[in-house]
Amino acid sequence: MKFHNLKCEVPGGLGAQTIFDKQVTPWIIKDLHVIFDGWLGAELLAVSSAILVTESLRNTLSFNFSGIEKYEHFFLEESENFRILQPDVDLPKFSRMIVASNPFQDDFALTRYNGLYNQLIISDRAMEILQGFNLGNYSIEIADQNKSIV
Repeated sequence: MKFHNLKCEVPGGLGAQTIFDKQVTPWIIKDLHVIFDGWLGAELLAVSSAILVTESLRNTLSFNFSGIEKYEHFFLEESENFRILQPDVDLPKFSRMIVASNPFQDDFALTRYNGLYNQLIISDRAMEILQGFNLGNYSIEIADQNKSIV
């Protein structure tokens, strides 16, 4: 089976209310606060090491894919720029998808890849499903297991 390195659209940044566990490297986000600066309609997003999915995508993925441990609520805020530049945009409900760290085994995994922490590696099976959704501004490449460090 082939795997892919998926680089998702980034809608903004972490807010001040984000809490990290700094006992490990890379740090683990315990409580997530995301401030959206813009949104191009993607249903799968990334902010730091957090993967965000719309309710629609969450319902499709459910727990039928390996590597999806659970979904969590998080605090989502729209920046002033977002409200000025996209006043007519109503954001859908998003959840944080907690992903395992078993790259090249699970359908979804976060790992150190090509020298960067928290890269999303997905299986062909996951990619087939995701292609039916709006992924917005993303890039994807075939993942090379030799570039992965667990």
